[in-house]
Amino acid sequence: MIQLSNRQRKAADSVRGILLMIPWPETEPTPDLAEGEETGDTARAKRLARELLEPGLQDSGLLIRSAGAKRTPASAGHPAATYLAVKITGHRWFHAVDRPAPTLAWVSTSAASPEETPVAHNWETDPRPLSEILKAWRPEMTRAQKADALRIPLNTFNRMCDGRPADREETIRRLMILIDGTR
Repeated sequence: MIQLSNRQRKAADSVRGILLMIPWPETEPTPDLAEGEETGDTARAKRLARELLEPGLQDSGLLIRSAGAKRTPASAGHPAATYLAVKITGHRWFHAVDRPAPTLAWVSTSAASPEETPVAHNWETDPRPLSEILKAWRPEMTRAQKADALRIPLNTFNRMCDGRPADREETIRRLMILIDGTR
């Protein structure tokens, strides 16, 4: 069973909810997906999500809205991987319409040895301009999700991607490394 952190529970109990990315269970056959491809809401994925999450969700008043499979493309330091993508929201928001995109959240269920854990790319020493590395960083995320992860407004993020200088470029590069390490 997977337990959500307090921060994830709080984010899930909103009209937005969360999109929880769980590494695909090794006990189940992996769906045949191309990089970047995802399935819609499937019965198999929903069953897996219930097995992994539901006991802990009921205590928090959270519900599984939908579940599917998603294959993320390879990025610096991270191989391509298949995830169980589960949308979770609070019971009071379950029937809300016109909801914004959910907040992205990641779960690590593997007990991989340090030798198997990929090393995060060092964005601080990357010689490319900030605009290029922001586009290359986390290709599975949208610009809005990247801006949210970096805790900066989307307009500011878009301007930096367009090549405008950032006031605290070193801080942004270091934060990217920290986010990669806590994935």
